[in-house]
Amino acid sequence: MTAAASVGLLLLCVVIYVVVRDFLRAPRMHALRNRLRLERNRNRFGELRTNVVRLAVTGDLNPKSKIFRGIYSGTTNLMRNPYAMEAAAQAVLMIPAPWPEGGPRPTKAEGDAAREFARRIDLLCRDFSKAYVAAAWIIDRCGITDSGAPLWIQMIQAREQQRIKAMVEARKRLECTAQVAAA
Repeated sequence: MTAAASVGLLLLCVVIYVVVRDFLRAPRMHALRNRLRLERNRNRFGELRTNVVRLAVTGDLNPKSKIFRGIYSGTTNLMRNPYAMEAAAQAVLMIPAPWPEGGPRPTKAEGDAAREFARRIDLLCRDFSKAYVAAAWIIDRCGITDSGAPLWIQMIQAREQQRIKAMVEARKRLECTAQVAAA
């Protein structure tokens, strides 16, 4: 056997070893990425819940208000299980529609907490759905509003909004509450 053939055989063995090793490692890495995503989302909602409770302790938020209860129970559900989106969305949808549609006018602190919760829900949806990520990425980069988005982006959003409809409704409710509080 020549030296070139020996080196070629050795390189072939190394390539086979690397491919097999990566192939066997892929499921473990996938599980690790899922675990990291889960912990990251738990941390996001845990921090928000701590901040909301801190605002209630200092007196900036009324702990008996429906906005506080909706945000607190929604963040608690998402902190315990970030993929239990339906339960969290139902907790947020308990919040009455903001003033002037009939509910009480939210305070600035409630509006800020609602805005932060809506932002974190958006980040959760970006972790949950690849199509949502693609549509959000295009809308973020192009600087277009939802109504001015191209038809194909609106179609992707419509399909994804059916899958995560409750979270989209909860996010809209929180953003509306934040806008009313800022006015």
